[in-house]
Amino acid sequence: EELGHHSARDLLPSIKTPTLVVAGAKDRFTPLTCSEEMVAELSDAELFVVPNGTHFGVIEYPQMVNIAIERFLDRRLAVAA
Repeated sequence: EELGHHSARDLLPSIKTPTLVVAGAKDRFTPLTCSEEMVAELSDAELFVVPNGTHFGVIEYPQMVNIAIERFLDRRLAVAA
């Protein structure tokens, strides 16, 4: 029950590291709107939505998520170079 009350929203603006937020389109524990709000609060973030993913999208679709992470890192490393 307490998990539903936890929030670190006040810390998000202080995070300066490029961030990839991975969200499941069918996540009922952390709805997509929460992930969208998180991306808006972070200074440098992108959102990747697992189309049929739930809260466990990383486990349900590991290959899709791995590709998204690789592409994110490729873009970010190219910018840093």
